[in-house]
Amino acid sequence: MLGVEKPIETFDGPVIAIIQRLNDNEDKLVVTDGKQFSDDEIHEMTYFQEQWFKSKIIREPGTKE
Repeated sequence: MLGVEKPIETFDGPVIAIIQRLNDNEDKLVVTDGKQFSDDEIHEMTYFQEQWFKSKIIREPGTKE
């Protein structure tokens, strides 16, 4: 969940991208509270968790990159 800085128990929001781990079998859905983020912003905001994995960001064609 990007854009929320406090712990939450449940959330319902749009999936704006998928972080596909190329050297692992656990992909991550990128969910927001309606805000849009560039690929660079997503990489920056998820670096701590994703730094050990080679990955790429997948988006629906025509969405913000």
